[in-house]
Amino acid sequence: MKQYWLAFIAVFATGCMLDPLDKDNLPVWSTTLEIPLIQTEITLEGILEDSLISAYPTGEDSDQIYVFNKTVNMERVEVGNRMKIDPIKESFVQYASDVTVDSSTTTLTVGYDTVGLDDIIEPISAEMGLIELDNIDPEQTAPFLFSEIMPPALVTSIENAIDAAGGSANVVVDTVALFPQQKPLSFDSFNSADVSSGLLDVTIINNMFIPLGAPIDVDVRNSVGAFIFKLTWDTEIAPGDSSTRSKDIGGLSLPGDLLIEVSGTSNGSQGELITVTSADLNSSFRIRAEAREIQVTQTDAIVPEQTITDTSTIALEPSETVVEEAVLLSGELNIAITNNLPLTGNARLTIPSLYHDTPDSVFEETFALQLGTFAIPASDLTGWTMTMDFYDQQLDYNYRIITDDTDPAYVIMDQFDNVDLDLAITHITFSDIKGQIEEQTNIDSGEIDIESDSRIQSASISEGHLRVGITNGIGGEADVRLTVPELSRMGSSLDTVLTVGPGVNQHMIGLSGYYVVPRSLDDQRLTYRTETVTRSGIYTYDLLDSIYADINLSELTFDAVTGYIIKEDIVEEDDIELDSETKVETAVIDSGEIQLTIQNFIGLEADVLIEISEMTKGDSGFTVSLPVTSSTEPVLETVDISGYSLSLPLDDQRIHYISTLRITSDELLSLTLEDSITVDVLIDTLRFTSVAGIIDTVEVEIDTVEQEISTLPEEMDGFDFTDVELTIEFDSDITIPVFLDLALEARTTDGELATTSVSNWNITDSASVSVPNGADLFSIRPDRILVYGLARVGGEGVFGTVTSNQSITGMLAVRAPLELEIGPDALITTDPYMVTEKDAEETVAEEIEEVLVFIHYDNQLEFGTSLSVFMSQDTLGFLDDGTAHVLVDSLVLSPNESGLDSLVLNDERLDLFNQDSMYIQARLGVVGQTDQSGQPIPSRFLSTDTLRLNLYGRLQYLVDGAELAGKTE
Repeated sequence: MKQYWLAFIAVFATGCMLDPLDKDNLPVWSTTLEIPLIQTEITLEGILEDSLISAYPTGEDSDQIYVFNKTVNMERVEVGNRMKIDPIKESFVQYASDVTVDSSTTTLTVGYDTVGLDDIIEPISAEMGLIELDNIDPEQTAPFLFSEIMPPALVTSIENAIDAAGGSANVVVDTVALFPQQKPLSFDSFNSADVSSGLLDVTIINNMFIPLGAPIDVDVRNSVGAFIFKLTWDTEIAPGDSSTRSKDIGGLSLPGDLLIEVSGTSNGSQGELITVTSADLNSSFRIRAEAREIQVTQTDAIVPEQTITDTSTIALEPSETVVEEAVLLSGELNIAITNNLPLTGNARLTIPSLYHDTPDSVFEETFALQLGTFAIPASDLTGWTMTMDFYDQQLDYNYRIITDDTDPAYVIMDQFDNVDLDLAITHITFSDIKGQIEEQTNIDSGEIDIESDSRIQSASISEGHLRVGITNGIGGEADVRLTVPELSRMGSSLDTVLTVGPGVNQHMIGLSGYYVVPRSLDDQRLTYRTETVTRSGIYTYDLLDSIYADINLSELTFDAVTGYIIKEDIVEEDDIELDSETKVETAVIDSGEIQLTIQNFIGLEADVLIEISEMTKGDSGFTVSLPVTSSTEPVLETVDISGYSLSLPLDDQRIHYISTLRITSDELLSLTLEDSITVDVLIDTLRFTSVAGIIDTVEVEIDTVEQEISTLPEEMDGFDFTDVELTIEFDSDITIPVFLDLALEARTTDGELATTSVSNWNITDSASVSVPNGADLFSIRPDRILVYGLARVGGEGVFGTVTSNQSITGMLAVRAPLELEIGPDALITTDPYMVTEKDAEETVAEEIEEVLVFIHYDNQLEFGTSLSVFMSQDTLGFLDDGTAHVLVDSLVLSPNESGLDSLVLNDERLDLFNQDSMYIQARLGVVGQTDQSGQPIPSRFLSTDTLRLNLYGRLQYLVDGAELAGKTE
């Protein structure tokens, strides 16, 4: 400012030299002076000096956004010699006494004896029981005439009155006792009946001109007059009316012919005159009788249809065979009938305990009931099923006999008359049965051939079994006792009991420790005996089937043998499993060896030939032949297998070997378990140049990559990255999956640390690894980034090919658009600018009391600012220690807005310009964008965004020439 002020004085002085001055008439004038303070343009390009930050088009018109870019190359890493299989050890022993007996099988069949029941005999008496008669139709007596039943005197007096009156007279009929009269009544349907139950309805039908009764008594008598029962009417019966009384005749003997006697009283006209004629003297009443619901114990009658039924059981005699359900193999049902009834009809016998095919189809026999004794044809029960309660052995049956109506014939019957049915089920045997059968014992025997090229005199069995497979087609359970005298242990022959259930039973008898002594050297056979005994219990049996047994003498191995032994090559075939997660289909061996250690305990010279078919070189498989002396000293042989190829099925990772022991001696030997050749095989560590198959995880370490890095300058405190793209581009010629585990660390010089990681990223699927949380790393303003980790090639179930020279390279790329989130303390500052020089004289005259400072701004940024201007004699005063003087305090500049503002500088702040070495600095407090809820949202820095700022002072100064001239003198 001092410079501008001196320039003003110089202009003034120059102006005074134009004309001679008139000291008495010097001019006075006013002039305006503008003093620039700060004139600057703030752009991100001016703040960001890092060459890693460059502008990229946004796609919106010609705008560009600044982007931080950084790439770091990662060292090449090879698979190398990490593909290997650890050492594999295998030991085996080849016994010179490895004499075996081949498997030999013999078969036997056991069938059960016939199972059945004793004949079932049951006499059945079908008694008639009470005889039901049809209802008896009504029968009437002859008329009881008025003239007969009234006293003769009363009849005579009425006759005289009628005669006197000329045929009709009005008379009073007195109350009189009836003159007892009997009339016969007969039933046509029976001659006699001893009634068990029934009713007899007796009706008086009064056709007289006067009432009957009361009382009226009706006596029922037999044909000779013997009294049977009496009925009494206690109320009178009006003329033209009738009245019925019922009598329970149960217990009475009722004849077919009856006498009905009527006695009692007639109340006459009860004192009233009534008109009578001669015809009235012949008026009468009748007695009618009918029987219903009649059951009799005996009778001589027309007997209607009768039904005889019963349900009962036939109890079986106790037996060892107990049936719950059984199918008959044979059986016959016979029925003999004696009909003691005087009736014929039809009969049906049902036995629910017998059915055919389904339980609904039960046995039923229907036949005509004849008179006398007769039989019906026998029924074949083959194929029928008999069912009973296991704990209550009885057959259920029922019968129904329906007799014919005897009308019009009369028959004499008694309730105890019956039909005898004699049932006989004979020849009972079963094909299938569920239940319990009588105990059975079956004995069988046979032979087992010893299948061997050698002839054995005796041998101690070290390994082998007697396998007995028993298929029990009969069912139930049984105990099979098996003895083999030629097999012995501790002086006792093999003797064991095998429990057999229904279906397939497998029994294995271990023979280890047994001695086998065939019948002779020339007869290499064993004998056996079986005794099969059924067990009691509830089972299901198929008695037409059998029990089949296969007795198998499995291949036996002896630990001591005496005999004529055929000494052919002893071949040991086994395998060595590659115990590795890598499943090799094909592989080329880079390095490895097979070490064979052989010891001979036979005492004879021999040759050992080792062959491995899965290992080949060219057209030849792996083969090595080793001569072995009779010494017991170990023989070591090492075979280099480099260059061999290994080929295996993926699902069978075993190397199969064949070891052939060739003994040249033809002596008769007695050998024991110790007579053997032992072979130890060590396949030392196999390393491969290439492997195809299911590759186990090959771990390749990725060396640490460290790179210095810069981010935002200090002039942009409070700004945070919101979108950082941190990617690692990998390049690999490995064709199987490669999984990465990476760690990334961002560090500052102050020791602040931020980390992120990538786990299990398959770069075979995607070679571009996107690192999560990149913005977190840059939030601390790091000056270096470290990347390190592990690559896992292959893994469980991964099929493919990998070679030792295949490799992985990578490049770390950081791309961070300057799309920043503005914090509450975000600040942009300008460099301090000197406005007064050191040792400067007074620049602002005392006469100047105030200066108007104008602030002209043009804010094109996406965010607003708060402008403050500070002055300090030392640039350190602009730090946050509060020593700088405030010239302009918090002037708000809105985003995308231009304007002009002003403020007045008073004497105190004007004095700042009279101090030497004064600096001025502008600070822009950034006001970021927010969403509707007031949360900060990112703001972008575009290359075209500029904040133009111009601060200048303006003062108006009065120039008095005379005063000025006086001062100069």
